[in-house]
Amino acid sequence: MLYNTKVTHDFYRDLLFQGDIRIPTPVLRDIVEEATLRRKRTAFRNRNYPSTIWKAGVPFAFHRSLSTTGRRSVLAAIQFFRQHTCIRFKRRTNEPVYLLFTGHDEGCWSTVGRDALQGQQIVSIGPGCEPFGLSSHELAHALGLFHEQSRYDRDSWITIYPRRILQSYLYNFAKVGRNQMETYGTPYDIGSVMHYTPFEFSINPEVPSMIAVNINEQGNMGQLEGPSYLDVVKLNRHYFCVARCPYRIRCFNGGIQNPNNCKICKCPPGYGGNLCADLEASSIHRCNGRLYARKIPQRLRLKIAAAPRASKPRTCIYHILLVLENVKGSCIPGCWREAVEFKVRYDKRITGNRFCCVLSSRKRILSNSPVVPLILKAIRGSTEIVFQYRFVESNVAYDSGKNVSQDYDKITFDEGQLITGDNNEFEMETQNPITENGGNEIKLLSRDGTETENVPKIDEAISDGADVLPELETDLEAMVNDNNNVEFDVVI
Repeated sequence: MLYNTKVTHDFYRDLLFQGDIRIPTPVLRDIVEEATLRRKRTAFRNRNYPSTIWKAGVPFAFHRSLSTTGRRSVLAAIQFFRQHTCIRFKRRTNEPVYLLFTGHDEGCWSTVGRDALQGQQIVSIGPGCEPFGLSSHELAHALGLFHEQSRYDRDSWITIYPRRILQSYLYNFAKVGRNQMETYGTPYDIGSVMHYTPFEFSINPEVPSMIAVNINEQGNMGQLEGPSYLDVVKLNRHYFCVARCPYRIRCFNGGIQNPNNCKICKCPPGYGGNLCADLEASSIHRCNGRLYARKIPQRLRLKIAAAPRASKPRTCIYHILLVLENVKGSCIPGCWREAVEFKVRYDKRITGNRFCCVLSSRKRILSNSPVVPLILKAIRGSTEIVFQYRFVESNVAYDSGKNVSQDYDKITFDEGQLITGDNNEFEMETQNPITENGGNEIKLLSRDGTETENVPKIDEAISDGADVLPELETDLEAMVNDNNNVEFDVVI
């Protein structure tokens, strides 16, 4: 379940696993038995695999209770997965196992993967579940994806606070064992459309039940834009999509071969070209390029506004070695509308650090990658950021808990909302250039895939007395049994 736990009625939530999964009792019992195991899995892959995938296509039908808006949303989700995977869909004729999309008032929920024992598998897209992010979330369940926070390795990425969670819903935070799920070698993705919001099942809806270990990734959690790149990667591997191509090509920067056009790659956001070795094209002609970090801070202001009556977001993409002074966007969980994203990790497949809320104080982030794709996005309103970027030597000490600026004179409150001033800054630096060209300029990753050297790991884990998640077997059993100073502006 995503964004609003009240979308699914409490009566039905009590009968669903993790808020929106209808799961057979034998499978749930298996999950209970493996709840304490530490194995790598997130796509549904149990002893019956591959019978749990839709090998001959996905037959589907619409129930008359599904609204017109709901149908359009489901069809958009179907088109998305057709475009980005090898999975095919077809209107049901007489197939005994199929998906039935309904619009009753039960809310948003689905089964996980293909279940021949059910035959008719209901995917509920009730009132309030029509946004694309929700319909694609539920359809991804039906195709085989579990929730991201169910992964064995989630404790390295998020901290869960049991005392902030309704006790009767603690079982929803159980980890799913290796006999039920598969990660296909992908890293944990807080920006997955399959990830809970920070406030899921919280006693106080304004106090998060989950906090990212790297606090700069908190804004990624619970996005409703749609499936992330890694969601797509997992489904492609789950359905053996690479087997559709008679030959292999080499993709750079985490790209994968496109099963619908074997001559080109599918690329992570921020990258483009046939082999993902280039900059992704921005939707705006004048808005993209490469910025080079020097030891002297340089300053940049970017603003982007959504196109009138446009259905797709406008994007502005730069590759930079990056100080962000201000953010103005749509402050919502997941930062999926008006926001900025910095991809600071070496693995560019992972959703980058997203920011959409006014910053309460100046922060400092050190990139562990020499190339940082910056993605500025606007779907409805406008997004504006001001930042500085510079190169720092690799032996410079870094304290993730230190505020670079303690000057709050220009930070004010307006009707209870924090408004930033010139001294409310966010700083991003890099210690790891790839090559030098005329001093400390940084080049984009080369087409030949030259690898960069490793850098020391930056430990940004928070340690504020997080509660230890208690053992969940008892609760689960009960459920089973009871049923940057050079300045220039770019305004778009």
